[in-house]
Amino acid sequence: MVLVCNQAHALSSRACPGHNGAVHASFLWAMSAFAFRHRWTAEALHRLGVPARWRRGSSAPEDLSDPDESAVLRWSLLQPECQLLAARVAAWNQGAFWLCFGAMLAALLAGAGSAWSVLGDGSRPVNVLWAVMVLLGMPSASLLLMFAVSVRGGGRGWSFGGWVLQIERWRARGKESAAVVEAWTRLAASGGALRPALQSVSHAVWVAALAGAMIGLLAAFSLRSYQFVWETTVLPDRVFVVLVQLLGAPGQVFGFAQPDAEAIAASIGEGLSAPDVRRAWAAWLIGVLCTLGIAPRLLLGSASTWKAWRAFRGARLDLQQPFFQQLLGQRASALMRLGASGGSTAVPLHRLARYAGQGEGSRLVALELPPGDVDDESWRDIPLHAVDDREAREAELDWLAAHPVQRLLVLLDARHSPDRSVSVWMAEASRHAAQTAVCLLGWGTAEPERQDAWREHLTAFGLGADAIRVDSRAAKVWLQAGSA
Repeated sequence: MVLVCNQAHALSSRACPGHNGAVHASFLWAMSAFAFRHRWTAEALHRLGVPARWRRGSSAPEDLSDPDESAVLRWSLLQPECQLLAARVAAWNQGAFWLCFGAMLAALLAGAGSAWSVLGDGSRPVNVLWAVMVLLGMPSASLLLMFAVSVRGGGRGWSFGGWVLQIERWRARGKESAAVVEAWTRLAASGGALRPALQSVSHAVWVAALAGAMIGLLAAFSLRSYQFVWETTVLPDRVFVVLVQLLGAPGQVFGFAQPDAEAIAASIGEGLSAPDVRRAWAAWLIGVLCTLGIAPRLLLGSASTWKAWRAFRGARLDLQQPFFQQLLGQRASALMRLGASGGSTAVPLHRLARYAGQGEGSRLVALELPPGDVDDESWRDIPLHAVDDREAREAELDWLAAHPVQRLLVLLDARHSPDRSVSVWMAEASRHAAQTAVCLLGWGTAEPERQDAWREHLTAFGLGADAIRVDSRAAKVWLQAGSA
């Protein structure tokens, strides 16, 4: 996570441009080799509660073919709140870095202190097995515990990485800082980067502690002379000899010396050893610490950091969240207006969707058909919601998103020619209705060419023949059945 924080900190000054750089804001995310920073900003805007409003100025004719996530990133960089979030992200990155650095420094000093304490001042012999247990006991136990909880799918809170994240949450003062932390956690978890990132912090802290212990051993061995012994009450000498040789075997592969069997057997009780035997014991102890303590943590930490790095690079926004769905629906409407005005004709026809749940009640909407134009008495006793401009369209979509319905009936004027903006709005509205139907008013007085155009348009949209109605009374019965 330290590596991730450093990388994000380097990008924080470029993520949200000022007014002079607003023209190039839409291309900054593509120029960066680490796009997680920009996705983090977009998710933070969502967590901050920024309204999902697609700004008309954030789109242009050349943007019509942009993928959905690229469009959301473009939108996020043009929001006024982006400048404030950039400052909060920079503060979070800096705080996380110094917190990790402080934890590693404290671990380094604690490791050195443990080495000095286990060796003592040289006035008494050093029990080699007890020294190994003190130096490697806690690191080995924590490593086994990490493996155990990883298999069970939990264990983020107890590790050093989990503590760092909890402290950062506690430090997050204000809704902007809280949104930044929550956005990082959500995006990292969705991309599979959260656990390896926290594990990399834990491995780094333990490596610092073990490195401090090794430095303490080297300093003590350089300044004082120590006598090494082993003690037992019930175990035979052979057990101790085999144990020492097994622990020292990995270090011996890398050139660390170890005492022979005779020297090991002679190191019982208070027996004195020759200087070369004492040096062999010191090399053995350092070799055990390096090969059984530092090396595994270095390898696992490197693997966790690499896994977290790859996961962060592959992280993507969850565009299925209602916030992004609403934003993309408004973008589709904006792009359709641009296409209708001659910006592009490559916008595909949007199709019918369906709400996955059951919904409650029904909704009658007159699309670009003010209530005064609905003179059919069939609708007099049903609440009618007119959608005749952009603000009304967005307000109606907001209501439907908050209150999904069982049945949605859209009134259209058959005497007008169909246009693609109708299917754009209906595609977004149908996401919040279990069933959607259309009633074409004025069908009897519409020209045959327009009748054919409406049938073709609505069929291509995805409505079946039973969902395209020209009889107001039959449409009313269908609508009221959804309210029962």
